[in-house]
Amino acid sequence: MGKVLLFWLVLCTALPAQWPPLPTPTEMPGQPFFIKNIWYIGGAGVWDSITLDPATNRLYIAHGPMVQVVNIQTGALAGEIKGLRRAYAIALDNTGQFGYVSDGGASHVVVFNRQSLETVATIDTGPNPRSLVFEPRTHLLFVVQPAPPAQTFRPRGGGPANASNLIPVSYPRSYVAVIDTQNDKVVGEILFRGELGQAETDGAGNVYISYLDRDAILRFNAGEIAAKLLHKTKEAAAASARKPVGSAPGQPPVLDWTGDPGSGAAAGDFITLRLGPACGKPRGFAVDGPNARLFAACGNGVLDVLDTLTDQQVTTLPVGPAVEEVGYDPVHGLIFAPDGAPNGCLTIIRYNAVTHSYNVIQNLPTRSRAYVMAVDPESGRVYLVTDIVGADLTHHGGIGSLRMKPVEGSFQVLEIGD
Repeated sequence: MGKVLLFWLVLCTALPAQWPPLPTPTEMPGQPFFIKNIWYIGGAGVWDSITLDPATNRLYIAHGPMVQVVNIQTGALAGEIKGLRRAYAIALDNTGQFGYVSDGGASHVVVFNRQSLETVATIDTGPNPRSLVFEPRTHLLFVVQPAPPAQTFRPRGGGPANASNLIPVSYPRSYVAVIDTQNDKVVGEILFRGELGQAETDGAGNVYISYLDRDAILRFNAGEIAAKLLHKTKEAAAASARKPVGSAPGQPPVLDWTGDPGSGAAAGDFITLRLGPACGKPRGFAVDGPNARLFAACGNGVLDVLDTLTDQQVTTLPVGPAVEEVGYDPVHGLIFAPDGAPNGCLTIIRYNAVTHSYNVIQNLPTRSRAYVMAVDPESGRVYLVTDIVGADLTHHGGIGSLRMKPVEGSFQVLEIGD
């Protein structure tokens, strides 16, 4: 097995100029996964997150100004949600009725009917909504808004400030908008100092968000957030009742957590889970709530396994250098880490319940830029999306002016299974 894994590790890190052939089952003796199908669904523009609804066999793909919906039983395009500026992420509620899309270009979240794919509401969130997660116990939708850095100034050399020696210092501030999906209203915001990324939930009431510039994952309880925002809303309503008639209505309450626990936020408001020293710039991650495990892909080619109860590192495993997301299959005990580097590679990790250990069982060659994914625990299938890039023959120029562009109609879904 070790020699086989070494072979695939070498193949997956081949020179960018090479295009690895698609593997077939006969070429991978002893390897559990391979690319079963490739579905060409077309469309243009950049893509972001993809989300799977196993109950209806639908795959939702945030693809530029639209969300494409693919039937995973047939591989056919089942419909589109249009009218967006830039779709970033899709979340689904637990009723089977509604879905939510963060439209970063328009600064709002779009609510759509999952049967008709028609837009039923638009919720303003403020600038740059990106990752979002639906928390099933509270029916709250948390929308991460990694705002652009705010500029402040400090004196050069530490001396007294004057007009000639001030230099800018950036302090990123991110917002998390909290939406009550029962009435599609923003009920509050949480303000953090730092750069936030992906959001996930463990299904037990906790929300996790990657803290990109602190090499950490923050965690808070959705029910406690709901209680705090309700309390602030009641305080604001009482204060408003004392204002003169005709005063402008107040804005949704803000929880200012711009400091670490115990400073900007009250002690216990949120917990910062520190990743191991080998993990830098956490990007995608997945949560195994029942077993209190978190799997974080780091920007330096490491997957960090963390105990969420003790904040202790369990182990680290090698993955590709450009992993943006992590998928988890709780039914089969598998973790997936897609690398979108020029050659593309999917690292597959299995949990051994007897030895309580994690091991890389396969590095599967995929396609260039296949870096976002969705996992179907019921079937054990994995879905990636990408396209094919070729030379732009319409661009004329001299030596060294060759430009590359996506081949029209090449946007595709890769279905991976055993």
